[in-house]
Amino acid sequence: MYKCCINIFSFLFCILYLTNLTQVNIGDGVEVLPPYLLYNCRGLTSVTIPNSVISIGNNAFYNVNYIQYYGTATGAKWGALYMNGYIEDEFIYKDSTKSYLITCTNPNITITTIPESVDTIASNAFSGCTSLTTLNWNAKNCTSVGSSYSSSAFYNLTSLTQVNIGDSVEVLPYYFLYGCSGLTSVTIPNSVASIGSYAFRNCSGLTSVTIGNSITSIEDYAFYNCSGLTSVAIGKSVTSIGSNAFNGCNNIQTLNWNAKNCATYNSAFSNKTSITSLTIGDSVQVIPSSAFS
Repeated sequence: MYKCCINIFSFLFCILYLTNLTQVNIGDGVEVLPPYLLYNCRGLTSVTIPNSVISIGNNAFYNVNYIQYYGTATGAKWGALYMNGYIEDEFIYKDSTKSYLITCTNPNITITTIPESVDTIASNAFSGCTSLTTLNWNAKNCTSVGSSYSSSAFYNLTSLTQVNIGDSVEVLPYYFLYGCSGLTSVTIPNSVASIGSYAFRNCSGLTSVTIGNSITSIEDYAFYNCSGLTSVAIGKSVTSIGSNAFNGCNNIQTLNWNAKNCATYNSAFSNKTSITSLTIGDSVQVIPSSAFS
């Protein structure tokens, strides 16, 4: 197993030859890590940066995962990835506003909290976090967690069993928890106004969903192929349910329908022969055409 000293010769050597480097030991007294230090050393399984480090050069860890950092380098000093960033706890952000979350630096986390300030999460940001079991989601208005289902930040994290959505959250983004089959229940609070397309698609372990009373739209394929769903509660403010939003959810037994005036329906619960209990709320004014045919 190689060890890498922190000097100009070693990092050039890493760039050119040590693609199989797996371990780096950085001394406690080191203060500066130069640019391109371990550029493209993709074989590294762990890099721990001590508290003594106050400056990290641009692209110092380009294409390197599994970085743990305990020092004080922030803002423009952090150049660990392909762009300068700002590190706090286990996250690297694009800048100090903490609105763009680039990646999670600790693949072994079991619980993580996304702060309210985040409005964008980079593609595959949590792809290596296969031990993640609990997600505390407080991002108030995050509209992007990746550009497609396979690039979603939380795509196919099957170990994820619990999601806690904060009371200030307004939007659940497209591809939010696509393929997180370990989830068993989700409660969406009253603050949320919309559920993005594909947000919970293929969450086959999901057995119950409670949709808050402020949600107005459930977008296309939002719960598509959630085959384990047995209980669904639709909040009173829902006016639009997108195409195939509940297609493939063929085991729903209990449906509580509280949508006061749902105008766009797309036959969301038509032909659901598994439904044995239907409750229509006191405030409901309109039942859409072919609603429960």
